[in-house]
Amino acid sequence: MSAPFSQAFLDQVRRLDHAGAWPRGTQGVVTGKAEDPEGERSVRIQLRIDPHARSLDARFQVFGCSATLACASYVTDAVLARDLATAASIDAASVARALDLPPERESAAELAVRALRDALQRASAAWEAPKLS
Repeated sequence: MSAPFSQAFLDQVRRLDHAGAWPRGTQGVVTGKAEDPEGERSVRIQLRIDPHARSLDARFQVFGCSATLACASYVTDAVLARDLATAASIDAASVARALDLPPERESAAELAVRALRDALQRASAAWEAPKLS
């Protein structure tokens, strides 16, 4: 049987401030996705980039367990008002530590961070693309 979840974990699951998605076609939005090999859990993270400040806003969608939900929620909170480089420094170990995840749930942090990295890679590609007048 799993150990009970920490207060930080429970607080994150209760808030879910950034759950959901922006409407299709919202300007400045990129989407990153990650799925576990079995296809039982998936995370989708959307980043909306302010083109002037290059700061981020974020939303998430999860199909999976409560640990996956908490990790995706934590990751979106962690990137708010940050730049791309700062957001890229978020790693699975820091997410797992912040939420005090039991070892058997640490893969949820890895999944959320993989979705974030996919979104950041897409954001970087969008910023590097030549702008047509």
